[in-house]
Amino acid sequence: MKTIFISGVSSGIGRVLAEEHIRQGDYVFAVGRHEPKSLLSHPNLSFMPLDISDADMVRVDLREFIINRTFDRAILNAGTYPEMHNMTDLTLEEMRNTMNLNVWAHKQTIDALLSHTQTQQIVALSASPSLFYRKGMGGYAISKAALNTLIQIYAEEYPGVHFSALAPLLIQTPTFSAFLQSDNSRRYPIIQEIRDSVILPLGQAVPRLMDALEEIKRLKSGSFVEMKKLGQGNH
Repeated sequence: MKTIFISGVSSGIGRVLAEEHIRQGDYVFAVGRHEPKSLLSHPNLSFMPLDISDADMVRVDLREFIINRTFDRAILNAGTYPEMHNMTDLTLEEMRNTMNLNVWAHKQTIDALLSHTQTQQIVALSASPSLFYRKGMGGYAISKAALNTLIQIYAEEYPGVHFSALAPLLIQTPTFSAFLQSDNSRRYPIIQEIRDSVILPLGQAVPRLMDALEEIKRLKSGSFVEMKKLGQGNH
């Protein structure tokens, strides 16, 4: 039995990851803005409501929740898809909000894990570079590129912990579905390109994601990995 920490379990990938780990007999410590009602009664789940964008909550409340625990793996799943804008139309406030949720909240979580637990593996869910450098993806792309760099730096500073940034396959989550429903597909062709791609339902995607989480432990700590390229040697 493994002990797993997962952030962002209120819905989507995080919730199904927690369900799958519990189904396999693992114990899950989970945080999210809202209670995953389908899991709360399970004896193998400890849940704490947490808004990871609130630095004080992460620093104080998360510490109390995880202190002196030992985790086989921590999965940093929480994040946001901001609305698409050209860079000149993207306000600094919107950029700050995206960076806070997609980067700095993870830093706060990692710091808590490193300071108060024994954690063997830390994985941050990132995104494929095919989404980077594309019109309209500015805020999201910059945040994910920064997240990848953050993970690389932690790997250099903490060689006793295995760090990875992992880009999953395209997965049908409520947040991702809302992103694809944008009426800006003419202005931002990447939306239609993603719509035309293979997007896996959660039930099919998460077991494959869990296999990838195990497989990336064999790669160099700090690596950015695309699931679709695992086994091809292109990391």
